[in-house]
Amino acid sequence: MDDLEELRKIRRRVSASGEVTHLTGDADGDKVYIRTVKAELPSRFSMFKNIFNAMGIAVKTKFRSVGKKEQKRRHSICKNECQWYRAEDDRCSKCGCFTAFKTRLEAWHCPEGKW
Repeated sequence: MDDLEELRKIRRRVSASGEVTHLTGDADGDKVYIRTVKAELPSRFSMFKNIFNAMGIAVKTKFRSVGKKEQKRRHSICKNECQWYRAEDDRCSKCGCFTAFKTRLEAWHCPEGKW
């Protein structure tokens, strides 16, 4: 039963190829269903809105950047712990941002609250 609970927590996982694996279990915990699909980016409108809002925040904070150590920590979280990370183009499939750039500015944060 612990394994099924763990599977329920991991609802999605993005592999290095950019595929999303959905894991679900039945009510009794006897079966696990796995479905793999290509990780999609948000719509262009959503990405434009995200970057427009993020740029406004960055301007207000005068584009202050985090230190190299903090930037590496943030990027490592994206690459190793986040189900939304797309390794094929180093992007977040939740917000559409390029993670190497987004992790550098102090005012910008993970849309999932991971950093």
